[in-house]
Amino acid sequence: MYLKVRPRQANLLVDTRREDLAPKQPVRGTPAVGEIEVFEEGIPYGVRLGDGLATGIYLDQRGNRRRVREMATGKRVLNLFAYTCAFSVAAAKGGATHTVSVDAAAVALERGRANFVRAGLDPAAHAFVADDAVTWMARAKAKGDQYDLVLFDPPSFATTKKTTFAAESDYAEVAALAVALLTPSGVLLACTNHRKMLRAKFRRYLHEAARLAGRHVRQLKDLPDPLDYPAPFGGEATLKSALLTVDV
Repeated sequence: MYLKVRPRQANLLVDTRREDLAPKQPVRGTPAVGEIEVFEEGIPYGVRLGDGLATGIYLDQRGNRRRVREMATGKRVLNLFAYTCAFSVAAAKGGATHTVSVDAAAVALERGRANFVRAGLDPAAHAFVADDAVTWMARAKAKGDQYDLVLFDPPSFATTKKTTFAAESDYAEVAALAVALLTPSGVLLACTNHRKMLRAKFRRYLHEAARLAGRHVRQLKDLPDPLDYPAPFGGEATLKSALLTVDV
C-alpha cells in the first residue's frame, strides 16, 4: 500500500516525488521493485507505484479505454495530454490505423512507447509528439490536419513553458481546438476531473467549444460514471465524460 498526498494544485509542484507527498516505500506490505505490469482487459500497462504522485495509469478511465478500443477500428486517433499513452494503446489494440499521442513530457511518452511494445504493438507505426498540446493543436489546425476520434482529457490545471491551462476558465476555448481537428462525423471523447465543474457546466463548455470551432453538434452524449468511482451522496462523480459527434 503506497501513500499519495495530492495537493489541490499538484501541477504547481516542482518535484512530485517529495517524500512527504509520495513516499518511495510502501506504508504497508512488500515494495514493488521498479516498474511492474498491470493488466486491464488483457492489455498490459507499466506502472511505478513508488515513483511520485502518478503511477502511470488512471484507473477511473478504465471504462473509457474500453470504449476507445471498441470505437477505434479503422480510425485515425489523436490522444491529447496523452501521459503514458494508455488511450493510444487501447485504440491501437482496437484496430486504429494510426494514433498520435501529444504530451509536454517526453519522459511520459517514452513510457508510452514502452507500453506499445509491451502490448505487442509496433510504436514505429504511430506518432509520439513531445510538445505543449494547446500550441500543437493550433499548428495542426492551421495545417488542416483531421482525425476521426480525438481524446481530450486535460488536467484540471497545467503549466508548460508555453501556456497555462485552468479547466474552470479555459476548457471551452482549448476544447474548441480539439473539435476543429475532427473529420466530418468525427467524435470527441471529452473528460474532466475538475471537482467543481458540474456536468451541466461541462456540457455548456462542449457546446461552446463546437460553436467556437464553427462545427455543428449532431449529438452530445453523457457517459456513465465509473462503477468503482461512484458519485458521493447528493453530489456528482469527479470524472465527467461525454461523446461529442459533429456533423459533416
